[in-house]
Amino acid sequence: MKSDITAMNIKKYLIVFFMIAGMFSAFGQFSISKTSYISGQEIDAPGLDTIFIVEDLGSGLTLKYSSADSTFFQWASFDISNGSMDFNVMVGDMKQTDNTALEITNEGGYALLSGAITQDTMFIWIVDYEAHKPVIDSLMVYDDYRHNMDSCETIMLQLYTRKDEIQIGDPWLKRMVSLTRYPYIEWSSEPSTTISSHEPIIEYHPVPYDDTRYKAVYKETFLSDFTEKKYIGDVEADTLYETVAVNYDDIEGKVIIREDADNEGEQDIGSTKEIKGSAPLNVDFSINGKTSKVEYYDWYVWQHTDGTPSYIRYDTETIRHEFVDPASNSDTQADYYVRLEVSNDYCQVQKDSIPVTIVTSGLDAANIFVIGFGSGLTEFKAVYKSIETGTFRGDIYNRWGRKVFTWTDPSRGWDGRINGRYASPGVYYYIITAKGTDGENLRVKRDLTVLREKGLK
Repeated sequence: MKSDITAMNIKKYLIVFFMIAGMFSAFGQFSISKTSYISGQEIDAPGLDTIFIVEDLGSGLTLKYSSADSTFFQWASFDISNGSMDFNVMVGDMKQTDNTALEITNEGGYALLSGAITQDTMFIWIVDYEAHKPVIDSLMVYDDYRHNMDSCETIMLQLYTRKDEIQIGDPWLKRMVSLTRYPYIEWSSEPSTTISSHEPIIEYHPVPYDDTRYKAVYKETFLSDFTEKKYIGDVEADTLYETVAVNYDDIEGKVIIREDADNEGEQDIGSTKEIKGSAPLNVDFSINGKTSKVEYYDWYVWQHTDGTPSYIRYDTETIRHEFVDPASNSDTQADYYVRLEVSNDYCQVQKDSIPVTIVTSGLDAANIFVIGFGSGLTEFKAVYKSIETGTFRGDIYNRWGRKVFTWTDPSRGWDGRINGRYASPGVYYYIITAKGTDGENLRVKRDLTVLREKGLK
């Protein structure tokens, strides 16, 4: 029998690389009665015609060989040790059939011996996967501050497994070799995040901002030469990761409109992402989309000419800040920046700042005033931007230079009355002064034509 095996070596090496799953020789086809994964030809054991990876051998299975040839077949088991191969014939008599079956209860090597006509031998190895199933020791999540990684932006998922070697015998080379196992990990998480599934056991992943349960399903295949791999295993583990990362979407500002100063220019100009208005400008700043692990809030305000942030408030989600002194005389450039830094004992995050522009100071007034215009009495008011509180003064004079009205509240004005009676139509003049928050001394002197609504007494 050994001479038959030796004589067939050259022939088998020529045909072995042209086999596909389930077709193992020109003589017929092997099949198995249980769920199995066919590994095909193992490159380190070219003497095997095929390898069946059985999910669970259990109480046994039936191995069949179907052939259209009319020849004699006999099953045998084989064992390789000390460089020799011994057959232990399991069916005593050779038989002629096209459907030769063998009942198998143990994993190992089996040979199908053909008889008087072809003098050929085919070799199969049965692997009980359940007996070699990998074991997961642990699933670990490593983060930055607790495990010396780079930043609070990345975690590393690592699965620790143990598995033994699966030894298969090669009847040509007369040696035992290890069957190659190709791992594959399917990662998932709750809450759901995007995680790749791949062959390496280590997975680098963006840090979650909520406590997250990670699950790993460990699979493997023995089909290195197949494009569409069949994975088996389904050993799984999960762990709850308590995150330390912090984050927020952005910050926004809301200008506080002074209801008694509707004649103040540009106090409500700008969006929540870029604030613009006249001083004193009060703005409420708030945070959007913060994560649950934020513990501390640090707000900073600085002028663009300075560049050094000034710490203003600690440990509060919202602040109100009053902007008084503009940093330049141009309203085309942001005078201030506001920034938020959120943190906890492990991580901190800061994002783009909100620019705040204080418009150039200004003072002006109309040159015509209609007493009683519209549905009710109106006031003659000055229009101002960015003036210092307590510096405003307005005086109205008649044509002979007699002062008829004085006011110091820029939000108020003249209703057109002199000593309780409506002023006579005619030409008056005013002098209005104030000091801008940018240090400018403002003064407006102009004639004022006063008219009266028809029918007003």
